[in-house]
Amino acid sequence: VMGTAEKARLKIKTYFNELRETLGRQEMAALAAVDTHIREKLCSLRQQQEDMAVLMSQISAVCHQCETTLQQVWAGPMHLHF
Repeated sequence: VMGTAEKARLKIKTYFNELRETLGRQEMAALAAVDTHIREKLCSLRQQQEDMAVLMSQISAVCHQCETTLQQVWAGPMHLHF
């Protein structure tokens, strides 16, 4: 027959074992949530980086077009109207 002290110790051990298990599950869930958040942010940053590269390429093409047009204008015949 188990005495009162032994029952109390068993209850305490059971309680804290359950707490450890619950805490372990919560830790795993929290780590998974952080990992998911990090993956989403990295994907977003990669997409932004790709978008910026496309924009830079487009800007470069427009600048080149402007330079070419200006060179043609300045190299062509000058028509002055008074």
